[in-house]
Amino acid sequence: MLHIASRRTALTRLSALSLGAALTLSGCGSEPGERKAFIEFLQTRVLNTPRAAVPKLNEQQRKAFGAYAAHYDIITGFNQEMTDAPLTRMMAAMQNMRSLPQLLAKRTEVGELLAHVPQAQQDVKARIDRATAAKNALSQPADLKTVYDAAFDKLVTQLGGMMLQLLPPMQGMLAAAMDLATYVEQNPKEVQIVGSSVQATTQASLDKVSVLLKKLETEAASVAKMETALRKLTG
Repeated sequence: MLHIASRRTALTRLSALSLGAALTLSGCGSEPGERKAFIEFLQTRVLNTPRAAVPKLNEQQRKAFGAYAAHYDIITGFNQEMTDAPLTRMMAAMQNMRSLPQLLAKRTEVGELLAHVPQAQQDVKARIDRATAAKNALSQPADLKTVYDAAFDKLVTQLGGMMLQLLPPMQGMLAAAMDLATYVEQNPKEVQIVGSSVQATTQASLDKVSVLLKKLETEAASVAKMETALRKLTG
């Protein structure tokens, strides 16, 4: 319930920011200078950098951007939601899992992460949709809209899309890991863990373990490929 409530709160906040920004800009005499400062910020701090970093605004920048600071809050709000997501925390907890003994020791956590992936996919899509709807509700002059849309695409659309591409291979890798762990635990007489490797005592168990390991390696390679692309984007 807390997670659902937080999403509703975020949606209300984004909608309020969009509406408030649109109302405040009307008839604002300092708007040209605020717009110029905001465009320069987006161009130099977001678009002209190779990384998809999301710099935070300080109080001086908020004052300089005026009502346009709320437009940027749509982008930072999306980023914060992604950072605070349960999936992000669960993935971080799995970072040190590098061997089968570690996998077996964290089997419960792996199972929980695997079970959460479908919901995580829906959550990421919902966050992208909410941020996009808030962006589309903004009233922006043409010169700002061009730059803002490009920044939004880099920091929301591309990052969110990359996460959506990462989740299916991650789900496959976790499922393969669970299959291997289950087989090892259910066949203690035929399969043994020696150091960080698996040893089979029969040809049948050797063949089965080989298939499971191959599946895990293939899925892990797909995850590694997507993680490399994500790191390239985020730096």
